Amino acid sequence: ANLQGAYLGGANLQGAYLGGANLQEAVLFEANLQGADLQGANLRGADLYGANLQGADLRFALCLSVAQLISTVFDAATQFPEAFPTECPDEEPTTE
Repeated sequence: ANLQGAYLGGANLQGAYLGGANLQEAVLFEANLQGADLQGANLRGADLYGANLQGADLRFALCLSVAQLISTVFDAATQFPEAFPTECPDEEPTTE
């Protein structure tokens, strides 16, 4: 799904499948993403302030930074990338 720049503030996306979705610059302010699958989603510049990420799967999420997780709600079931990249690539890798 291409949700680039979408305003989803306060949206209930509990359990949503957003794997590989383009959420670049999307506003997810205080959105409920509890249990959502965000594997491989592009989160460059997304506003996750106050979002509920309890049990969400953020593995392989692109451009996710620690700064974006300030004031978010998560628990032990939340799956994070093994390491947060210090830089975000200008372009997504191509597959051939």
